[in-house]
Amino acid sequence: MPEGGKGAVSVNVDFKDVWTAVHDVADWVESEATVNLANNVFVVPKGVQSPNELAGWNAEPHQLVDTHKWTGHTSDTRIRYGLNWYYGGQYNSQGRYIGNADVFFEVQEIGFLEKFHVEARFESPLNVGAGVAHLAGTMNIGYYEYGSLSRSLSYHFYIQGDGGGRFWTG
Repeated sequence: MPEGGKGAVSVNVDFKDVWTAVHDVADWVESEATVNLANNVFVVPKGVQSPNELAGWNAEPHQLVDTHKWTGHTSDTRIRYGLNWYYGGQYNSQGRYIGNADVFFEVQEIGFLEKFHVEARFESPLNVGAGVAHLAGTMNIGYYEYGSLSRSLSYHFYIQGDGGGRFWTG
């Protein structure tokens, strides 16, 4: 059995040498719209010129989604937010890397004189064992009514090169 348990791949990849395009992006949303806060973030081995050099990517992206709804002064407000990413890419049959990671925020329903300020950020990538890439980040959502901050939400998330991932508040 490979090291790390059933189905694990034993690799020798130094995750200090991975390349990633890490983003720290903010935007205002005042109407029903979807905003992509970070696009095409990769965690692949340093020196790789293109993610196409990796094999084994899952054919469909994994999606981690959450929603939030509350009643404002003028109407109900609904938002949807999450991450999409490809996973499973291997370089020379080693590792499990992350490709095309996107953070998105969508306003599905919003009232008059309401808006959101959204910030999203990816941290530096990590190795969680057996050569699996791990990319964490945060998303901060500010809900404004009549120009004043009414509520603030903070979320943490992580995604992995094996398709795992999670959102939580904090």
